[in-house]
Amino acid sequence: MKSLFVTLLFLFACITVIAQNALPAANGYIGIGTAAPTSRLHVLDNNRNYYVDRGIPGISDDNITENYILLHVMYIGTILPTDYHVMGRFSAVRGSSVGSNRKWIVDVNTASAYNRNIGSLVSFSDRASLVTLTYNSVAYLAVSIPKMSTLYNFSFTGYAQNDSFRIVRGSEVTDVNTFNATEEIGIQGAVVIKNAATSNRLVLSGIDSTYSNIIAVTHTAIPNSQLYIGNATSSYPVITQRNANIIESYRDLHIGAANSGKIIFENGRNGTTIGSSMVIANNKNVGIGVDNPAYKLTVDGTIGARRVKVTQEQWADYVFHPNYKLPALATVSQFIKDNKHLPDIPSEKEVKERGVDLGEMNKLYLQKIEELTLYIIDLQRQVDALKENTAKFMKENNQ
Repeated sequence: MKSLFVTLLFLFACITVIAQNALPAANGYIGIGTAAPTSRLHVLDNNRNYYVDRGIPGISDDNITENYILLHVMYIGTILPTDYHVMGRFSAVRGSSVGSNRKWIVDVNTASAYNRNIGSLVSFSDRASLVTLTYNSVAYLAVSIPKMSTLYNFSFTGYAQNDSFRIVRGSEVTDVNTFNATEEIGIQGAVVIKNAATSNRLVLSGIDSTYSNIIAVTHTAIPNSQLYIGNATSSYPVITQRNANIIESYRDLHIGAANSGKIIFENGRNGTTIGSSMVIANNKNVGIGVDNPAYKLTVDGTIGARRVKVTQEQWADYVFHPNYKLPALATVSQFIKDNKHLPDIPSEKEVKERGVDLGEMNKLYLQKIEELTLYIIDLQRQVDALKENTAKFMKENNQ
């Protein structure tokens, strides 16, 4: 009787275990905690599905601009999903053992629950991105696959709930938009990105004895080639730059705008309104307070300087040349009466419309001063002659 009881107890335990698990069937799938596995190994525990090497049918099409892996339905409008999420790694292969045999890997962490859609993505080998799209009139979160050589052997390993894993073509979807991934991907500690085959490296360090929140770009083969970008704390060595955002180069600093773009320095941003302080245009004109400078330097405002040096190709000393014709004062008088300004000097209207050339105007001022000097010299000559004639006349009459 005791032996029979033990046998019955063992059979009951086996039936219970088989009811909760699935041993390898014809498709080779194994389930733990589930009797209906959907991958080589499907574990259901704590109400969460974990998959190992879950295959995704289909291949990418390199004749299509973009291909996509549907992840899951997303929240939109008043549709409130209960728990749609994907946390894990997708992989695929480009080429073959006689080709590039390149492995495509993407880590995703997405979720749509109640009234939110969140997600982040990290890709390896080829660029990928999170997008939103519409497929068969339903909105999805998806992974965008760039147009390159065909990808095949797609698989997923990780956690997923209410997923919609499927390869779709760009021609099958609409309303494709890049997903605004606001979730952080955090790394605790200094981050060093370096190509082992070169001397280039990018260092992101939040804890430093001298700097804080600094991105340091260096080339270890070139001494003093550091470029620092970040926020300087109170310990920053340059006192006037403490508690400020800085860009500092230990060598020449080249800042360029490709494709005929402008270099714009701005402050006082208010939303999308830009308060440009200085603009370097693609024609090499510089504007301060001006977005489209018309001259090599255009300033909207007052310029303060200790000295200003203007080079000139011609100066007004030609007034003193023997062949210079000094205008008669009567002619000058008539010109002033008719035009209300001096000859050769621009009128008020012309100045308001076109401004003045400082170098040219100084030359004209000097010309008028030199002309006045000649007039004065001539008047003095006349005065001296008049004095001489008067003295002579007085002397002759007194005799």
